[in-house]
Amino acid sequence: MAVKQESLVQAAIMASLEVYGDRNAVHTDVFAPYANQQGYTGGKYPGDIIGLLDGARILLLEVKELDYKAAVPVLKQFDLLQHLHYCWLEQCGVDVQYAYAARATMAYFAPLRRREWPYSTLHVTHVAPPGKLMDSMAGISAKRPAIEAHKNLLDWLLSPSSVSTASAAAHVMLLASSAADLTASVLIVHTRAGALIAMPAVGVRAALKKVLKKPLEDKDLQRRVEAVRDEIRAQKEEYEEKQKHLDQRIDALAHELERKSGGPSGPKPTKKARKEFRKQAREQILRGILSDMFPEAVSDPDSDPSNDPSNDPSNDPSSDPSNDPSNDPSSDPSSDPSSDPSSDPDNPSGTAGRAFPGTTRRKPGP
Repeated sequence: MAVKQESLVQAAIMASLEVYGDRNAVHTDVFAPYANQQGYTGGKYPGDIIGLLDGARILLLEVKELDYKAAVPVLKQFDLLQHLHYCWLEQCGVDVQYAYAARATMAYFAPLRRREWPYSTLHVTHVAPPGKLMDSMAGISAKRPAIEAHKNLLDWLLSPSSVSTASAAAHVMLLASSAADLTASVLIVHTRAGALIAMPAVGVRAALKKVLKKPLEDKDLQRRVEAVRDEIRAQKEEYEEKQKHLDQRIDALAHELERKSGGPSGPKPTKKARKEFRKQAREQILRGILSDMFPEAVSDPDSDPSNDPSNDPSNDPSSDPSNDPSNDPSSDPSSDPSSDPSSDPDNPSGTAGRAFPGTTRRKPGP
């Protein structure tokens, strides 16, 4: 069975993080949970790479491979439902990031590695929070990340904004002694129960593991333990309610699509057809939810320069053909081979500069 390119990108990122930490005296504890250990509530891990740096900085990465073979770079394994779950976590304050790169650009895979390979690999790995992964609904549909707007993982590691404050760092140390402790429950407590910072570690861990058989003698500590449990329970119930409502909307729309396709007296749809209707309903509902959550990602027709009457060449007197000396066929730029994008050896598809609005397409390279 062939190894998924996404798994190779994940391995390159993990190796680079570990070597980066070793060379820079940063204690780097990272691990990759199995698929059945990943999730968004309880004891599950939200991401492909879970890390704890210097015991205080949390690193949560959902890894994707950037496919440069398409005319426009895309994330082939991008999944709408998974994306919605990460958006929900982001709204809860959990700092999960997408990390993506093209395998061909990662120095980790070079036959002969130069000494700077970890830094180079991290530098070509883009990172972005779920809400900013794409810049439009068209981008979400096309699985096209807003590459030019994203920083790289090396910059994230070096950025002061990614370093925890002293109080937050103390809170992380209290809740987690290793990356393996960073389950969804712990992350929710860390982000939504800031008043627990002063709580003794034994109390937090007791609450998380639910090992207390009877109330504690310290009433204040008991109150804080209950607060931890309440936070975990509330997040889980909120998530389950969202998922239930989502399933109901998908089922209702799928049923409506079935009804319209066959008519009142038409034959019942096949199992395959029902599966396709549900797929269509799922994608339609998810796009609607995401567009409501991030309206700034929806293209605004008023912002399109092509809709500005002042940009209409028909309104320009100089566009009168009778006044245009360029009507001379010899002056027609289209007759000049050098103006044909397809003649550019670096752009055989003729699509350079059209990867994203106002951006240029990046090419894979070291």
